[in-house]
Amino acid sequence: MTHSNAGVFERVRVLIVEDHLLYREVVRMVLSRSNDIDIVGEATNGMEAVEKAAQLLPDVVVMDISMPTMDGVIATESIKARFPNTVVIGLSAHESDHREAMYAAGACVVLMKQDVVDELYPALRRAMEDKAKMVGATSAQP
Repeated sequence: MTHSNAGVFERVRVLIVEDHLLYREVVRMVLSRSNDIDIVGEATNGMEAVEKAAQLLPDVVVMDISMPTMDGVIATESIKARFPNTVVIGLSAHESDHREAMYAAGACVVLMKQDVVDELYPALRRAMEDKAKMVGATSAQP
């Protein structure tokens, strides 16, 4: 993802990580409505997420918290350790579903699954804007 001179973001590469097909389809549908999003891959558990993040180098990973094989917290820690500039947006089915652990692992936001339709795209845009500001501030220092 790069920032153009006009202040408009170029295309954002997204990896969707969700073990439930229905939720994965909802996330894909929400993001596919935006012409600045490229869904570069999907994974059904945290282990696949880590592998695909290394292969696909997405700008954003939309990560379910509760999954088999490796949960979203451990997968987020692993991805952020290797790719610290990757933005992770957590998805939770329950209010108490390890939200704080996701933030500690490096997620920039955790959304409730029932709010995905209305909140995912705006949250992704805010996260990318925040990332661009941080990268710009860091590169401006001597």
